[in-house]
Amino acid sequence: TISVDLAELIATRSDGNPLYAMEIGRTLLQDGVISLSSPGGEILTAGADLTKLELPSSVEALLTSRIDRLPAAQQLWLKIASVLGMNFTTQALRKVGRGALPTERVSETPSAMAKLLDNLCKTGMLQQVTSAKLSDFALKFTHASVRDVAYSLLPAELKELLHANAARYYEAEYENFQSSTELVSRKSYGSLAQIVTSAVEAPALIRKLQHHWLHAGGGKLALSQSVRYLTVGADHALDGFDPAEARRLCRTALELVERHEELSVRRGPLIRRLAQCALLEERSGET
Repeated sequence: TISVDLAELIATRSDGNPLYAMEIGRTLLQDGVISLSSPGGEILTAGADLTKLELPSSVEALLTSRIDRLPAAQQLWLKIASVLGMNFTTQALRKVGRGALPTERVSETPSAMAKLLDNLCKTGMLQQVTSAKLSDFALKFTHASVRDVAYSLLPAELKELLHANAARYYEAEYENFQSSTELVSRKSYGSLAQIVTSAVEAPALIRKLQHHWLHAGGGKLALSQSVRYLTVGADHALDGFDPAEARRLCRTALELVERHEELSVRRGPLIRRLAQCALLEERSGET
């Protein structure tokens, strides 16, 4: 149960925003202004004058304040996790962080990392989700705003480095996926489940590779790999009879090609794919 005064405070300050209301409650709990008599029990106030409480004026400012008050290690890994998106695995998190930070800052053992992430789940910023891998577990941000605020707190240079590390991690995943797909293909006994998995996983991995290389800075490697996976994505879109998506990807790739002279050799193949898009749309219009 909750007192009338506290309910009115939260309703007024949050202006009906459910996320803001929830974060106000968590902030008050974190600051010791309120407490729980028992899990799921009565909410108690510590005798503070609720009308004089100063709270950040927006949910983003409130989340920033909450993140800033976390222990340093929790802040760091929450921010690294934000680079991976709304969902991530502990394996991806450790590998991406390990390649971007000094050794002493990524020395957490698997058990220490699990405890750190469990504490972040207790803050209400992350939550655990079911993972297909028994040796790993997956988590997700509880709300896009939490992820966005954590991401905004990263320095630009570190963001680029983390995105590059994430791209390399997913490249290894993509290569392993391709190898297993080729093995099934050679043996010619792929099950329906394997075929469906292939159709879902390949585009998802390609989208991750596009995203991370596109945010890994403006160097030649990042540009080259961005163009590579945008082109692969365009080919998948053409195979799936989606010329509009293929055109979008090709045009994005062409914009990147113009940024580096050595990438000019990629222009011709991209223009030919744009011609394929036009031809496919023309044929679709005839049917």
